[in-house]
Amino acid sequence: MTTLQVKVVDMAHGGDAVARHEGKVIFVPYTLPGEEVLVEIVEEKPKYSRGVPVEILSASPQRVDPRCPHFGTCGGCQWQHVDYEAQLRFREQILRSQFERIAHLPDARVEPSLGMSDPWNYRNHAQLHVDETGQLGFIGAAGLRIVPIQECHIMHPLLLDVFHALDIDFPELERVSLRAGTITGEQLLILEAGGEEAPALEADLPVSCVFLLRDGTPVTYVGNSYITEELGRRSFRISASSFFQANTAQTEVLLETVDRYLAPLGAEVLLDVYCGVGTFGLSLSDRVGKVIGVDESQAAIDDALFNSQGTSNSDFL
Repeated sequence: MTTLQVKVVDMAHGGDAVARHEGKVIFVPYTLPGEEVLVEIVEEKPKYSRGVPVEILSASPQRVDPRCPHFGTCGGCQWQHVDYEAQLRFREQILRSQFERIAHLPDARVEPSLGMSDPWNYRNHAQLHVDETGQLGFIGAAGLRIVPIQECHIMHPLLLDVFHALDIDFPELERVSLRAGTITGEQLLILEAGGEEAPALEADLPVSCVFLLRDGTPVTYVGNSYITEELGRRSFRISASSFFQANTAQTEVLLETVDRYLAPLGAEVLLDVYCGVGTFGLSLSDRVGKVIGVDESQAAIDDALFNSQGTSNSDFL
């Protein structure tokens, strides 16, 4: 394979950095603008190439040591090698570039990214896969295999508690999902094997546990087939297969930001597209005349309808 020495000049959507060689773009993960890098080309396309860093010859001052030992092989994270404040600036630059290059809006107003005080252990939902030896892991960075993990620094501690307690003897198991209400403390273990019927299993864990059939129907082994979470002044039911924002703390920040920018007058119709369990529409329902939520997931719509009890101005389709 071809090896090149290149200088990284920019960041791209998705976490890769951008270098150029003889006028051709090279996407290189785990590198930063300003770095001199020895790159091995692993994919050639007419308009671009993809490479992997072999050696960082000159490191950026924004480079930090990744916290997780699985970083770089696990596909769950892309930016652990970047200082967090720099991550926020890069995301802002990437969005501005997308507006200019794709939407042809060079003067689009892009506000600074709103970061977290502690950007670790925030995820309230994780989907793990089972490899051929029965170990749990995430899809690898190259997307070709499952990378078993022993630790994860973005899963919420409530998920990690369940993850470390798991001891599943079920050869046909394909996926394991973990959900938690980070405010309520509720935990849900979700098993999937692609079958038409739920197997006979004994679950000895102090959390709710369900099996998802191929059509998405949950079969409950222990507890409930959902968790509840508190967001703002509302409580949300979140079923095993329903969408809910993965970062509860930042969802609060996003809700406040959306409310501020919309500045509703009280009579408008708010269309909540891909509404999930109704997070945004219901949270803003007392600020508008009517809320209409739309989602292709029936489980999510059922949750949204349940969550809308006590709200008289919402419809979910």
